[in-house]
Amino acid sequence: MGRSGRFYYCGVLIALVLLIVALQCQIYAQQPGGVSVGYYQSNGLCNADVEGIVSSTVSQAMQADPTIPAGLLRLLFHDCWVEGCDGSILLDPTATNPTPEKTATPNLTVRGYEVIDQAKAALEQVCPNTVSCADIVALAGRDAAVLTGLNNQGLELDMPTGRFDGLVSSAAEATALIVSSQSNAQQLTQQFEQRGFTQDEMITLSGAHTIGRAHCNEVIGRLYNFPGSANGIDPTLDPTYAAQLQTLCPPNPSPDAAVDLDPITPFIMDNNYYRNGVTNRAVLASDTAIFEDFQTQFASNLNSNDEQLWEQKFGDALVHLSTLNLKTASNGQIQSIIQGMVQTRFNQDNSIAPALLRLFFHDCFAGCDASILIDSTPSNEAEMSAVPNQGLRGFDLIDEIKAAVENACPGVVSCADILALATMDATSLAGGPQWAVPTGRRDSTVSLAATANSLPSETMTVAQASQSFASIGLSPQDLVILLGAHTVGATHCNFMADRLYNFQNTGAPDPTMDPGLVQGLKNVCVPPGVNGPDTGIFLDQGTGTIFDNVYFQQLLLNRGVMQIDQELSNDPTTSPFVQSYSGAGSFFADFATSMVKLGNNNVLTGSQGEIRLTCSAING
Repeated sequence: MGRSGRFYYCGVLIALVLLIVALQCQIYAQQPGGVSVGYYQSNGLCNADVEGIVSSTVSQAMQADPTIPAGLLRLLFHDCWVEGCDGSILLDPTATNPTPEKTATPNLTVRGYEVIDQAKAALEQVCPNTVSCADIVALAGRDAAVLTGLNNQGLELDMPTGRFDGLVSSAAEATALIVSSQSNAQQLTQQFEQRGFTQDEMITLSGAHTIGRAHCNEVIGRLYNFPGSANGIDPTLDPTYAAQLQTLCPPNPSPDAAVDLDPITPFIMDNNYYRNGVTNRAVLASDTAIFEDFQTQFASNLNSNDEQLWEQKFGDALVHLSTLNLKTASNGQIQSIIQGMVQTRFNQDNSIAPALLRLFFHDCFAGCDASILIDSTPSNEAEMSAVPNQGLRGFDLIDEIKAAVENACPGVVSCADILALATMDATSLAGGPQWAVPTGRRDSTVSLAATANSLPSETMTVAQASQSFASIGLSPQDLVILLGAHTVGATHCNFMADRLYNFQNTGAPDPTMDPGLVQGLKNVCVPPGVNGPDTGIFLDQGTGTIFDNVYFQQLLLNRGVMQIDQELSNDPTTSPFVQSYSGAGSFFADFATSMVKLGNNNVLTGSQGEIRLTCSAING
């Protein structure tokens, strides 16, 4: 029988989504949440040696084909990088989803599917319907590294298990997110930071290229007609090595033509990748980049000199990779429902990303309890009716998601958690980072308009805003980071028109605003008190629909639209952070950290509050 026709195999049918989602709520009550080392045995779910079965399967496959470990490591990376480590790359095309991740161009040469299926079949014999495909992919990736020589200083490389399998798989998402072999060091750093990895982890994980092969079509651009090169060869390649590559990769190579990424020990996990790199013998342009760039060459050289250090760092980074955006018993299929519905809305209206970010901020500043979602009644003016909350959007999407989640798991998932998860998904879709969203919040049974009085104002000074943020445990750096969300979204002219015409009653524009921006905005914003359209204007005048760091670059050019935005660049307590985030710094990673801090503010847990059945109203 073909792979797409097997119910319990890893190419599970997308058509079964609704059935699986409905069943998962029953499973949640029986299985523990979270991941841990030895999850299946320690929780009494499977007495068989789960890890041993996977390791044996990988070992047999490796004996038949010594290139398979590199394929399994790449399979793990490509799976985790898109929807998280959820096995979604394994899903076959179906009538309802003809273009899953595996059909994306970056995934067409991914290998190792048959090894995962073999391990799954063996595990189904001893523990039916228990071990996830996502866990098998993670264990197989670990085993691929260990069996090819990763010593990890003689220590066991523990791989946590307990992942659930995802139900969302999109070729378009894979194409947009998977790292390109043509990326430079700054692009690689940013791409990894978007997923919560440090620059050093990026350099460390690149060492997986010490095994495996690259197709010639990824290399020939460096060997022939390289731009600006007198002999047509990339000048960052060692000439002798370039000549060797030319013998293996002619100008018009066959589709199957390939070269070893490490020509010395292509089947052994060692640090020869780095030794090759420092001598200009890295095959891929992205690999060469980390040895050429000033910011990354020190760490790359250190890895070439200290193999034990690199192996220890690689083991740690591989485990970090394998726990990226996990779907577990507490969030697996529910998170898939939320992701899918946010994706659908984002495809229709990408302004939903800044709308949810603002909704989340306005809710959490007084406590992440979904009180912002409650409608006013004749006897109570709720938060959403307060003046600072006028213009908030996204309520309808949260209500739609809640209805779908209630259909799958009645009375289990709070509106507060749905808002937190949906905000992260929307941020990622806009080009921003992903982060692990802590869940378990409960919903408030109280919503008062007066609560909105604690929200910081766009006319505050940095000192006033910093004091407001400090009141909920956030630092001046968090202030800069979270206002960085203004890299997407818009405001209305009435919130900033005084900066164009009568700043602080001077009868003149704000002198700190770039004159060109003043004139441009005057063309769309009428003076205060004059009848005219209240036009929406992007807060980031460069890339207003993309989550990036251009917002900070514009602040340095005096092109901040809101007064508080521009003051971040001018105030000595915050300007260093603006400077840092305007370059290839850690904005994405730090934004993820600050969003988790904000999302933990004054939450309700345990028996506090309730799980509202409808987000817009208190139960009963």
